[in-house]
Amino acid sequence: MTSILTNTGATSALKILRSLESDSNKVQTQLSSGLRVTSAADNAAYWSIATTMRSDNRSISAIVDALSLGSAKVDTASVAMSSVIEVISEFKAKLVASKEAGVDRTKIQSELEQLKGQVVSIATSASFNGENWLNTDIVDMDDALQTTQKLVSSFVRSSEGSVAINTAAVNLAEIALFNTSGSGLLEAKPGVPSMNFGGLETYPQDSAYRYFSFAYPGSVTFAPGDSVSFDITLDANGAFIGQTYTVHVDYALVNSVRGGSSGATGGPDDWQTILYYAFANAGVPAYVSSGGTVGSDVGRVNIGSRGVAGQPVTNVQLSNFVSSLPGGVVMGLENPSTGSFGDAYASGFMEFGEPFMVDVADTISFDFDIAHSGPQPYTITRSDVDAALGRGNGIVGDAADMAKLLNYKLAGAGLIATGNTSTVSLAIDTVMHPAIESHSYYKFTNVNGTVQSTNFDFLEIDISGGGGVDRYLRGLDKMLEAVISGASTLGAMQNRIRLQTDFTNELQSTIDRGIGNLVDADMHEVSARLKAIQTQKELSLQALNIANADPQNIMRLFQ
Repeated sequence: MTSILTNTGATSALKILRSLESDSNKVQTQLSSGLRVTSAADNAAYWSIATTMRSDNRSISAIVDALSLGSAKVDTASVAMSSVIEVISEFKAKLVASKEAGVDRTKIQSELEQLKGQVVSIATSASFNGENWLNTDIVDMDDALQTTQKLVSSFVRSSEGSVAINTAAVNLAEIALFNTSGSGLLEAKPGVPSMNFGGLETYPQDSAYRYFSFAYPGSVTFAPGDSVSFDITLDANGAFIGQTYTVHVDYALVNSVRGGSSGATGGPDDWQTILYYAFANAGVPAYVSSGGTVGSDVGRVNIGSRGVAGQPVTNVQLSNFVSSLPGGVVMGLENPSTGSFGDAYASGFMEFGEPFMVDVADTISFDFDIAHSGPQPYTITRSDVDAALGRGNGIVGDAADMAKLLNYKLAGAGLIATGNTSTVSLAIDTVMHPAIESHSYYKFTNVNGTVQSTNFDFLEIDISGGGGVDRYLRGLDKMLEAVISGASTLGAMQNRIRLQTDFTNELQSTIDRGIGNLVDADMHEVSARLKAIQTQKELSLQALNIANADPQNIMRLFQ
Protein backbone atom coordinates (compact mmCIF):
# COMPACT_ATOMS: atom_id res chain seq x y z
CA MET A 1 0.00 0.00 0.00
CA THR A 2 1.24 3.47 -0.87
CA SER A 3 0.73 6.21 1.72
CA ILE A 4 1.28 9.93 1.62
CA LEU A 5 1.70 9.98 5.44
CA THR A 6 4.34 7.30 5.91
CA ASN A 7 7.21 6.62 3.52
CA THR A 8 8.09 3.09 4.55
CA GLY A 9 10.78 2.67 1.94
CA ALA A 10 12.60 5.83 3.00
CA THR A 11 12.41 4.85 6.66
CA SER A 12 13.95 1.45 5.94
CA ALA A 13 16.66 3.00 3.79
CA LEU A 14 17.54 5.51 6.51
CA LYS A 15 17.69 2.77 9.13
CA ILE A 16 20.09 0.77 6.97
CA LEU A 17 22.18 3.88 6.30
CA ARG A 18 22.51 4.58 10.04
CA SER A 19 23.64 0.99 10.72
CA LEU A 20 26.12 1.13 7.84
CA GLU A 21 27.45 4.44 9.14
CA SER A 22 28.07 2.87 12.59
CA ASP A 23 29.79 -0.13 11.02
CA SER A 24 31.82 2.19 8.83
CA ASN A 25 33.02 4.20 11.83
CA LYS A 26 34.01 0.98 13.65
CA VAL A 27 35.89 -0.32 10.62
CA GLN A 28 37.56 3.06 10.13
CA THR A 29 38.74 2.94 13.77
CA GLN A 30 40.15 -0.56 13.28
CA LEU A 31 41.80 0.59 10.08
CA SER A 32 43.47 3.60 11.68
CA SER A 33 44.47 1.88 14.99
CA GLY A 34 45.20 -1.60 13.70
CA LEU A 35 43.19 -2.99 16.62
CA ARG A 36 39.90 -4.83 16.62
CA VAL A 37 39.61 -4.35 20.42
CA THR A 38 40.39 -0.74 21.30
CA SER A 39 38.32 -0.40 24.48
CA ALA A 40 36.49 -2.49 27.03
CA ALA A 41 33.27 -1.88 25.07
CA ASP A 42 34.66 -3.84 22.13
CA ASN A 43 35.41 -6.99 24.17
CA ALA A 44 35.72 -6.60 27.93
CA ALA A 45 37.54 -9.91 28.57
CA TYR A 46 40.13 -9.54 25.80
CA TRP A 47 40.68 -5.84 26.58
CA SER A 48 41.32 -6.65 30.28
CA ILE A 49 43.79 -9.43 29.48
CA ALA A 50 45.63 -7.35 26.90
CA THR A 51 45.86 -4.31 29.18
CA THR A 52 47.27 -6.43 32.06
CA MET A 53 49.80 -8.15 29.83
CA ARG A 54 50.94 -4.84 28.31
CA SER A 55 51.60 -3.60 31.86
CA ASP A 56 53.50 -6.80 32.68
CA ASN A 57 55.51 -6.47 29.51
CA ARG A 58 56.63 -2.99 30.54
CA SER A 59 57.75 -4.49 33.89
CA ILE A 60 59.62 -7.24 32.06
CA SER A 61 61.28 -4.56 29.97
CA ALA A 62 62.52 -3.00 33.23
CA ILE A 63 63.81 -6.45 34.24
CA VAL A 64 65.86 -6.56 31.04
CA ASP A 65 67.41 -3.23 32.01
CA ALA A 66 68.13 -4.54 35.53
CA LEU A 67 69.71 -7.68 34.07
CA SER A 68 71.94 -5.49 31.93
CA LEU A 69 73.03 -3.56 35.03
CA GLY A 70 73.67 -6.79 36.97
CA SER A 71 75.57 -8.24 34.02
CA ALA A 72 77.82 -5.19 33.95
CA LYS A 73 78.63 -5.61 37.65
CA VAL A 74 79.38 -9.30 37.29
CA ASP A 75 81.42 -8.77 34.12
CA THR A 76 83.51 -6.07 35.81
CA ALA A 77 84.30 -8.32 38.79
CA SER A 78 84.97 -11.32 36.52
CA VAL A 79 87.42 -9.48 34.29
CA ALA A 80 89.26 -8.17 37.34
CA MET A 81 89.32 -11.61 38.96
CA SER A 82 90.84 -13.17 35.82
CA SER A 83 93.54 -10.50 35.82
CA VAL A 84 94.29 -11.15 39.50
CA ILE A 85 94.70 -14.88 38.80
CA GLU A 86 97.31 -14.07 36.15
CA VAL A 87 99.21 -11.77 38.49
CA ILE A 88 99.14 -14.23 41.42
CA SER A 89 100.33 -17.03 39.12
CA GLU A 90 103.30 -14.88 38.15
CA PHE A 91 103.82 -14.01 41.83
CA LYS A 92 103.90 -17.72 42.68
CA ALA A 93 106.44 -18.41 39.93
CA LYS A 94 108.77 -15.79 41.38
CA LEU A 95 108.42 -17.36 44.85
CA VAL A 96 109.48 -20.69 43.37
CA ALA A 97 112.42 -19.00 41.65
CA SER A 98 113.53 -17.51 44.98
CA LYS A 99 114.34 -21.02 46.25
CA GLU A 100 117.20 -21.30 43.78
CA ALA A 101 120.61 -21.13 45.41
CA GLY A 102 122.43 -17.83 44.98
CA VAL A 103 119.46 -15.71 43.88
CA ASP A 104 119.11 -12.20 45.24
CA ARG A 105 115.89 -12.43 47.25
CA THR A 106 115.92 -8.70 47.92
CA LYS A 107 115.51 -8.01 44.21
CA ILE A 108 112.87 -10.69 43.88
CA GLN A 109 111.03 -9.11 46.82
CA SER A 110 111.11 -5.80 44.93
CA GLU A 111 109.37 -7.50 42.01
CA LEU A 112 106.88 -9.11 44.37
CA GLU A 113 106.00 -5.69 45.82
CA GLN A 114 105.17 -4.43 42.32
CA LEU A 115 102.94 -7.44 41.73
CA LYS A 116 101.23 -6.83 45.09
CA GLY A 117 100.57 -3.24 44.02
CA GLN A 118 99.09 -4.49 40.74
CA VAL A 119 96.70 -6.82 42.56
CA VAL A 120 95.59 -3.97 44.83
CA SER A 121 95.16 -1.67 41.79
CA ILE A 122 93.00 -4.24 40.00
CA ALA A 123 90.86 -4.89 43.08
CA THR A 124 90.27 -1.21 43.89
CA SER A 125 89.44 -0.26 40.28
CA ALA A 126 86.97 -3.12 39.69
CA SER A 127 84.02 -0.84 40.37
CA PHE A 128 80.82 -0.33 38.38
CA ASN A 129 78.25 2.30 39.30
CA GLY A 130 79.96 2.80 42.65
CA GLU A 131 79.88 -0.90 43.61
CA ASN A 132 83.08 -2.88 44.09
CA TRP A 133 82.74 -6.60 44.83
CA LEU A 134 86.47 -7.27 45.13
CA ASN A 135 87.36 -4.53 47.60
CA THR A 136 84.57 -4.48 50.20
CA ASP A 137 83.63 -2.83 53.48
CA ILE A 138 81.73 -5.61 55.27
CA VAL A 139 81.72 -5.73 59.07
CA ASP A 140 81.14 -9.49 59.43
CA MET A 141 82.03 -11.75 56.50
CA ASP A 142 80.29 -14.67 58.23
CA ASP A 143 76.94 -12.86 58.18
CA ALA A 144 75.05 -13.84 55.03
CA LEU A 145 72.80 -10.78 55.35
CA GLN A 146 75.85 -8.54 54.99
CA THR A 147 77.65 -10.49 52.26
CA THR A 148 74.71 -11.29 49.95
CA GLN A 149 74.22 -9.10 46.88
CA LYS A 150 70.92 -9.62 45.05
CA LEU A 151 70.50 -9.10 41.32
CA VAL A 152 67.01 -8.72 39.84
CA SER A 153 66.40 -11.70 37.57
CA SER A 154 62.69 -12.01 36.69
CA PHE A 155 59.14 -10.69 37.02
CA VAL A 156 56.54 -13.32 37.92
CA ARG A 157 52.74 -13.19 37.98
CA SER A 158 51.19 -16.16 39.75
CA SER A 159 47.98 -17.95 38.78
CA GLU A 160 46.25 -16.11 41.64
CA GLY A 161 47.23 -12.76 40.15
CA SER A 162 49.92 -11.75 42.65
CA VAL A 163 53.22 -10.45 41.33
CA ALA A 164 56.78 -10.93 42.59
CA ILE A 165 60.32 -9.99 41.64
CA ASN A 166 62.81 -12.87 41.73
CA THR A 167 66.50 -12.28 42.40
CA ALA A 168 69.79 -14.10 41.97
CA ALA A 169 72.17 -14.00 44.95
CA VAL A 170 75.92 -13.41 44.87
CA ASN A 171 77.89 -14.13 48.06
CA LEU A 172 80.67 -11.55 48.33
CA ALA A 173 82.44 -13.73 50.92
CA GLU A 174 83.31 -16.02 47.99
CA ILE A 175 84.54 -13.14 45.80
CA ALA A 176 85.99 -10.25 47.83
CA LEU A 177 89.78 -10.17 47.65
CA PHE A 178 90.18 -7.48 50.31
CA ASN A 179 87.81 -6.38 53.08
CA THR A 180 88.30 -3.57 55.58
CA SER A 181 87.66 -5.89 58.56
CA GLY A 182 89.62 -8.82 57.09
CA SER A 183 88.58 -12.26 55.84
CA GLY A 184 89.03 -11.40 52.15
CA LEU A 185 90.33 -14.16 49.89
CA LEU A 186 93.83 -12.63 50.03
CA GLU A 187 93.72 -11.85 53.75
CA ALA A 188 94.29 -13.78 56.98
CA LYS A 189 91.23 -15.27 58.64
CA PRO A 190 90.56 -13.58 62.03
CA GLY A 191 90.82 -15.81 65.08
CA VAL A 192 93.03 -18.43 63.43
CA PRO A 193 96.31 -18.98 65.36
CA SER A 194 99.41 -17.70 63.62
CA MET A 195 101.25 -20.83 64.76
CA ASN A 196 100.15 -24.24 63.55
CA PHE A 197 100.85 -27.42 65.54
CA GLY A 198 98.21 -29.76 64.13
CA GLY A 199 95.77 -29.22 67.00
CA LEU A 200 98.25 -29.44 69.89
CA GLU A 201 97.93 -25.68 70.27
CA THR A 202 94.47 -26.33 71.79
CA TYR A 203 96.14 -28.17 74.72
CA PRO A 204 94.09 -31.39 74.54
CA GLN A 205 93.41 -33.19 77.83
CA ASP A 206 90.91 -35.52 79.44
CA SER A 207 90.19 -37.23 82.73
CA ALA A 208 87.52 -39.88 83.24
CA TYR A 209 84.93 -38.86 85.83
CA ARG A 210 81.59 -40.63 86.30
CA TYR A 211 79.11 -40.05 89.08
CA PHE A 212 75.91 -41.19 90.80
CA SER A 213 73.04 -38.79 91.32
CA PHE A 214 71.10 -38.16 94.55
CA ALA A 215 67.87 -36.19 94.87
CA TYR A 216 68.17 -33.10 97.06
CA PRO A 217 64.93 -32.67 99.05
CA GLY A 218 65.35 -29.00 99.89
CA SER A 219 67.06 -26.93 102.58
CA VAL A 220 67.24 -28.43 106.08
CA THR A 221 68.35 -26.51 109.17
CA PHE A 222 70.71 -28.12 111.68
CA ALA A 223 70.13 -27.16 115.28
CA PRO A 224 72.98 -27.19 117.82
CA GLY A 225 73.71 -30.84 118.56
CA ASP A 226 72.17 -32.15 115.28
CA SER A 227 74.29 -34.41 113.13
CA VAL A 228 74.15 -36.84 110.23
CA SER A 229 76.54 -39.73 109.61
CA PHE A 230 76.73 -42.50 107.02
CA ASP A 231 79.16 -44.97 105.52
CA ILE A 232 80.27 -44.63 101.92
CA THR A 233 81.74 -47.65 100.13
CA LEU A 234 83.55 -47.07 96.87
CA ASP A 235 84.20 -49.49 94.00
CA ALA A 236 82.92 -52.72 95.57
CA ASN A 237 82.48 -55.54 93.06
CA GLY A 238 82.69 -59.31 92.96
CA ALA A 239 86.47 -59.35 93.19
CA PHE A 240 86.98 -56.32 95.41
CA ILE A 241 85.26 -55.48 98.70
CA GLY A 242 85.68 -51.79 98.08
CA GLN A 243 86.80 -49.02 100.39
CA THR A 244 84.48 -47.91 103.20
CA TYR A 245 84.64 -44.55 105.00
CA THR A 246 82.42 -42.93 107.63
CA VAL A 247 81.26 -39.40 106.84
CA HIS A 248 80.04 -37.01 109.55
CA VAL A 249 78.08 -33.73 109.07
CA ASP A 250 76.99 -31.61 112.04
CA TYR A 251 75.83 -28.13 113.01
CA ALA A 252 79.41 -26.85 113.38
CA LEU A 253 80.49 -28.06 109.91
CA VAL A 254 77.43 -26.54 108.23
CA ASN A 255 78.06 -23.15 109.81
CA SER A 256 81.79 -23.37 109.12
CA VAL A 257 81.21 -23.99 105.41
CA ARG A 258 78.31 -21.56 104.88
CA GLY A 259 79.28 -18.91 107.40
CA GLY A 260 76.98 -17.55 110.11
CA SER A 261 75.20 -19.54 112.78
CA SER A 262 71.82 -20.47 111.31
CA GLY A 263 72.67 -24.11 110.59
CA ALA A 264 70.74 -23.90 107.26
CA THR A 265 72.12 -26.14 104.51
CA GLY A 266 70.92 -23.89 101.66
CA GLY A 267 70.54 -25.25 98.12
CA PRO A 268 72.16 -28.12 96.20
CA ASP A 269 75.36 -26.13 95.61
CA ASP A 270 75.70 -25.48 99.33
CA TRP A 271 75.08 -29.14 100.20
CA GLN A 272 77.68 -30.11 97.60
CA THR A 273 80.24 -27.87 99.32
CA ILE A 274 79.34 -29.22 102.75
CA LEU A 275 79.82 -32.81 101.51
CA TYR A 276 83.12 -31.84 99.89
CA TYR A 277 84.53 -30.77 103.24
CA ALA A 278 82.96 -33.76 105.00
CA PHE A 279 84.65 -36.11 102.48
CA ALA A 280 87.94 -34.29 102.94
CA ASN A 281 87.68 -34.62 106.73
CA ALA A 282 87.08 -38.37 106.37
CA GLY A 283 89.72 -38.88 103.66
CA VAL A 284 87.14 -40.14 101.13
CA PRO A 285 88.64 -40.39 97.57
CA ALA A 286 85.43 -39.21 95.92
CA TYR A 287 84.27 -36.04 94.24
CA VAL A 288 80.94 -34.27 94.53
CA SER A 289 79.09 -31.75 92.37
CA SER A 290 75.64 -30.22 92.11
CA GLY A 291 73.38 -31.05 89.21
CA GLY A 292 72.75 -27.46 88.20
CA THR A 293 69.47 -25.82 87.23
CA VAL A 294 68.49 -27.37 83.88
CA GLY A 295 67.40 -30.73 82.56
CA SER A 296 67.02 -33.90 84.59
CA ASP A 297 69.79 -32.90 87.03
CA VAL A 298 67.82 -30.03 88.59
CA GLY A 299 68.11 -30.14 92.38
CA ARG A 300 70.41 -33.16 92.47
CA VAL A 301 73.82 -33.81 94.01
CA ASN A 302 76.32 -36.02 92.17
CA ILE A 303 78.90 -38.22 93.92
CA GLY A 304 81.56 -40.20 92.08
CA SER A 305 84.49 -42.39 93.03
CA ARG A 306 87.93 -41.33 91.93
CA GLY A 307 88.61 -44.98 91.13
CA VAL A 308 91.10 -47.52 92.40
CA ALA A 309 94.17 -48.49 90.38
CA GLY A 310 93.71 -51.95 88.92
CA GLN A 311 89.96 -52.06 89.56
CA PRO A 312 87.83 -51.95 86.38
CA VAL A 313 84.56 -50.89 88.05
CA THR A 314 83.51 -47.78 89.94
CA ASN A 315 80.42 -47.37 92.07
CA VAL A 316 79.13 -45.62 95.17
CA GLN A 317 77.20 -47.32 97.98
CA LEU A 318 75.84 -45.48 101.04
CA SER A 319 74.75 -47.26 104.22
CA ASN A 320 74.43 -47.08 108.04
CA PHE A 321 72.57 -43.75 108.10
CA VAL A 322 72.28 -42.07 111.48
CA SER A 323 70.41 -38.76 111.69
CA SER A 324 69.17 -36.59 114.53
CA LEU A 325 67.29 -34.37 112.09
CA PRO A 326 63.47 -34.37 112.22
CA GLY A 327 62.16 -37.54 110.55
CA GLY A 328 65.67 -38.98 110.38
CA VAL A 329 66.34 -37.48 106.94
CA VAL A 330 69.86 -37.56 105.52
CA MET A 331 69.47 -34.83 102.91
CA GLY A 332 68.31 -37.20 100.17
CA LEU A 333 71.30 -39.52 100.48
CA GLU A 334 69.08 -42.17 102.04
CA ASN A 335 67.53 -42.74 98.56
CA PRO A 336 70.56 -42.97 96.26
CA SER A 337 70.71 -44.06 92.67
CA THR A 338 72.20 -47.48 92.08
CA GLY A 339 74.45 -49.12 89.51
CA SER A 340 78.08 -49.36 88.48
CA PHE A 341 80.27 -47.93 85.78
CA GLY A 342 82.91 -49.96 84.00
CA ASP A 343 85.92 -49.06 81.87
CA ALA A 344 85.99 -45.36 82.71
CA TYR A 345 89.08 -44.36 80.75
CA ALA A 346 90.17 -40.95 79.52
CA SER A 347 89.53 -40.26 75.83
CA GLY A 348 89.05 -37.15 73.77
CA PHE A 349 89.98 -35.49 70.48
CA MET A 350 91.59 -32.45 68.91
CA GLU A 351 90.72 -30.65 65.69
CA PHE A 352 93.37 -30.71 62.99
CA GLY A 353 93.38 -27.14 61.72
CA GLU A 354 95.24 -27.17 58.41
CA PRO A 355 98.14 -28.95 56.67
CA PHE A 356 101.59 -27.75 57.67
CA MET A 357 105.22 -28.46 56.89
CA VAL A 358 107.99 -28.84 59.44
CA ASP A 359 111.09 -27.34 57.82
CA VAL A 360 114.57 -28.54 58.68
CA ALA A 361 114.99 -25.77 61.25
CA ASP A 362 111.45 -26.05 62.67
CA THR A 363 110.42 -27.73 65.91
CA ILE A 364 107.24 -28.38 67.89
CA SER A 365 107.77 -28.85 71.63
CA PHE A 366 105.33 -29.81 74.37
CA ASP A 367 105.05 -31.41 77.80
CA PHE A 368 102.93 -34.54 78.11
CA ASP A 369 101.53 -36.03 81.31
CA ILE A 370 99.70 -39.36 81.43
CA ALA A 371 98.17 -41.17 84.41
CA HIS A 372 99.50 -38.39 86.68
CA SER A 373 103.03 -39.61 86.12
CA GLY A 374 104.27 -36.03 85.73
CA PRO A 375 104.86 -33.85 82.63
CA GLN A 376 107.57 -35.10 80.29
CA PRO A 377 109.13 -32.91 77.55
CA TYR A 378 108.94 -33.90 73.87
CA THR A 379 110.18 -32.20 70.70
CA ILE A 380 109.02 -32.97 67.15
CA THR A 381 111.54 -32.27 64.40
CA ARG A 382 111.64 -32.62 60.62
CA SER A 383 113.31 -36.01 60.98
CA ASP A 384 110.45 -37.20 63.22
CA VAL A 385 107.87 -36.19 60.60
CA ASP A 386 109.76 -37.92 57.80
CA ALA A 387 110.30 -41.07 59.87
CA ALA A 388 106.65 -41.24 60.96
CA LEU A 389 105.11 -40.54 57.55
CA GLY A 390 107.79 -41.87 55.21
CA ARG A 391 107.44 -39.14 52.59
CA GLY A 392 110.57 -37.10 53.16
CA ASN A 393 108.93 -33.70 52.61
CA GLY A 394 108.06 -32.74 56.21
CA ILE A 395 104.38 -32.21 55.34
CA VAL A 396 101.65 -33.22 57.81
CA GLY A 397 98.68 -33.22 55.47
CA ASP A 398 95.69 -34.22 57.57
CA ALA A 399 94.50 -35.62 60.90
CA ALA A 400 95.53 -39.15 59.92
CA ASP A 401 99.10 -37.92 59.40
CA MET A 402 99.02 -36.09 62.74
CA ALA A 403 97.85 -39.27 64.49
CA LYS A 404 100.75 -41.24 62.96
CA LEU A 405 103.18 -38.54 64.05
CA LEU A 406 101.89 -38.57 67.66
CA ASN A 407 101.97 -42.37 67.83
CA TYR A 408 105.56 -42.31 66.58
CA LYS A 409 106.72 -39.61 68.98
CA LEU A 410 104.78 -40.87 72.05
CA ALA A 411 105.53 -44.55 71.45
CA GLY A 412 105.62 -46.29 74.83
CA ALA A 413 103.90 -43.46 76.68
CA GLY A 414 100.50 -45.12 76.61
CA LEU A 415 98.41 -42.80 74.41
CA ILE A 416 96.77 -44.06 71.21
CA ALA A 417 95.94 -41.57 68.43
CA THR A 418 93.71 -42.24 65.43
CA GLY A 419 92.75 -39.73 62.79
CA ASN A 420 90.45 -39.06 59.86
CA THR A 421 90.43 -35.99 57.64
CA SER A 422 89.95 -33.32 60.32
CA THR A 423 89.89 -34.90 63.80
CA VAL A 424 92.51 -36.71 65.85
CA SER A 425 90.99 -39.01 68.49
CA LEU A 426 93.05 -39.64 71.63
CA ALA A 427 92.60 -42.50 74.08
CA ILE A 428 94.48 -44.06 76.99
CA ASP A 429 96.17 -47.41 76.29
CA THR A 430 94.25 -49.42 78.87
CA VAL A 431 96.84 -52.20 78.87
CA MET A 432 99.61 -49.84 79.92
CA HIS A 433 97.36 -47.73 82.15
CA PRO A 434 94.54 -49.89 83.58
CA ALA A 435 93.61 -47.38 86.31
CA ILE A 436 90.18 -45.82 85.86
CA GLU A 437 88.29 -42.64 86.71
CA SER A 438 90.51 -39.77 87.85
CA HIS A 439 93.57 -42.05 87.64
CA SER A 440 92.96 -42.24 83.90
CA TYR A 441 94.33 -38.94 82.67
CA TYR A 442 96.39 -37.24 79.97
CA LYS A 443 97.28 -33.64 79.25
CA PHE A 444 99.41 -31.65 76.78
CA THR A 445 100.93 -28.43 78.11
CA ASN A 446 103.60 -25.84 77.19
CA VAL A 447 103.03 -26.30 73.45
CA ASN A 448 105.45 -24.14 71.46
CA GLY A 449 107.26 -24.19 68.16
CA THR A 450 108.36 -22.39 65.04
CA VAL A 451 105.92 -23.93 62.54
CA GLN A 452 103.86 -21.00 61.29
CA SER A 453 100.32 -21.17 59.99
CA THR A 454 99.57 -20.53 56.33
CA ASN A 455 96.97 -18.04 57.55
CA PHE A 456 98.57 -14.73 56.52
CA ASP A 457 97.87 -11.67 54.37
CA PHE A 458 98.97 -11.71 50.74
CA LEU A 459 100.35 -8.20 51.19
CA GLU A 460 102.55 -9.36 54.12
CA ILE A 461 104.61 -11.82 52.07
CA ASP A 462 108.27 -10.94 52.49
CA ILE A 463 111.14 -13.25 51.53
CA SER A 464 113.92 -10.69 51.80
CA GLY A 465 114.89 -12.15 55.17
CA GLY A 466 115.70 -15.46 53.52
CA GLY A 467 113.08 -17.74 55.09
CA GLY A 468 109.47 -18.78 54.99
CA VAL A 469 109.26 -19.43 51.25
CA ASP A 470 107.69 -22.87 51.67
CA ARG A 471 105.10 -21.48 54.08
CA TYR A 472 104.30 -18.65 51.67
CA LEU A 473 103.99 -21.07 48.77
CA ARG A 474 101.53 -23.27 50.68
CA GLY A 475 99.46 -20.29 51.79
CA LEU A 476 99.55 -18.64 48.36
CA ASP A 477 98.42 -21.87 46.73
CA LYS A 478 95.35 -21.88 49.03
CA MET A 479 94.67 -18.23 48.18
CA LEU A 480 94.96 -18.91 44.45
CA GLU A 481 92.57 -21.84 44.80
CA ALA A 482 90.05 -19.58 46.57
CA VAL A 483 90.41 -16.86 43.89
CA ILE A 484 89.90 -19.41 41.09
CA SER A 485 86.81 -20.67 42.91
CA GLY A 486 85.53 -17.07 43.15
CA ALA A 487 86.13 -16.57 39.43
CA SER A 488 84.16 -19.76 38.76
CA THR A 489 81.28 -18.39 40.85
CA LEU A 490 81.27 -15.19 38.79
CA GLY A 491 81.44 -17.18 35.54
CA ALA A 492 78.43 -19.25 36.58
CA MET A 493 76.53 -16.05 37.40
CA GLN A 494 77.48 -14.54 34.02
CA ASN A 495 76.06 -17.57 32.26
CA ARG A 496 72.87 -17.44 34.31
CA ILE A 497 72.34 -13.74 33.53
CA ARG A 498 72.93 -14.41 29.82
CA LEU A 499 70.40 -17.25 29.77
CA GLN A 500 67.89 -15.19 31.75
CA THR A 501 68.33 -12.21 29.42
CA ASP A 502 67.77 -14.38 26.34
CA PHE A 503 64.69 -15.92 27.93
CA THR A 504 63.29 -12.55 29.00
CA ASN A 505 63.69 -11.11 25.51
CA GLU A 506 61.96 -14.13 24.02
CA LEU A 507 59.26 -13.89 26.68
CA GLN A 508 58.57 -10.27 25.71
CA SER A 509 58.19 -11.25 22.06
CA THR A 510 55.88 -14.10 22.97
CA ILE A 511 53.68 -11.86 25.12
CA ASP A 512 53.51 -9.29 22.30
CA ARG A 513 52.36 -12.00 19.90
CA GLY A 514 49.80 -13.21 22.42
CA ILE A 515 48.38 -9.73 22.89
CA GLY A 516 48.25 -9.29 19.12
CA ASN A 517 46.27 -12.49 18.69
CA LEU A 518 43.71 -11.16 21.16
CA VAL A 519 43.20 -7.57 20.01
CA ASP A 520 44.91 -6.91 16.65
CA ALA A 521 42.72 -6.41 13.60
CA ASP A 522 43.08 -8.49 10.42
CA MET A 523 43.77 -5.69 7.94
CA HIS A 524 42.78 -7.77 4.90
CA GLU A 525 39.44 -8.48 6.52
CA VAL A 526 39.03 -4.85 7.59
CA SER A 527 39.81 -3.61 4.07
CA ALA A 528 37.30 -5.98 2.48
CA ARG A 529 34.71 -5.07 5.10
CA LEU A 530 35.20 -1.36 4.42
CA LYS A 531 34.68 -1.82 0.70
CA ALA A 532 31.56 -3.85 1.34
CA ILE A 533 30.14 -1.19 3.63
CA GLN A 534 30.90 1.54 1.11
CA THR A 535 29.05 -0.43 -1.61
CA GLN A 536 26.12 -1.04 0.74
CA LYS A 537 25.97 2.68 1.57
CA GLU A 538 25.81 3.57 -2.14
CA LEU A 539 23.00 1.08 -2.70
CA SER A 540 21.15 2.37 0.39
CA LEU A 541 21.43 5.94 -0.88
CA GLN A 542 19.96 4.93 -4.24
CA ALA A 543 17.14 3.09 -2.43
CA LEU A 544 16.51 6.21 -0.35
CA ASN A 545 16.32 8.36 -3.52
CA ILE A 546 13.83 5.96 -5.06
CA ALA A 547 11.73 5.90 -1.87
CA ASN A 548 11.76 9.70 -1.72
CA ALA A 549 10.55 9.85 -5.34
CA ASP A 550 7.29 7.94 -4.59
CA PRO A 551 5.43 10.94 -3.08
CA GLN A 552 6.24 12.97 -6.19
CA ASN A 553 4.73 10.27 -8.37
CA ILE A 554 1.51 10.31 -6.28
CA MET A 555 1.25 14.10 -6.64
CA ARG A 556 1.36 13.73 -10.39
CA LEU A 557 -1.76 11.54 -10.23
CA PHE A 558 -3.70 14.52 -8.87
CA GLN A 559 -2.54 16.96 -11.55
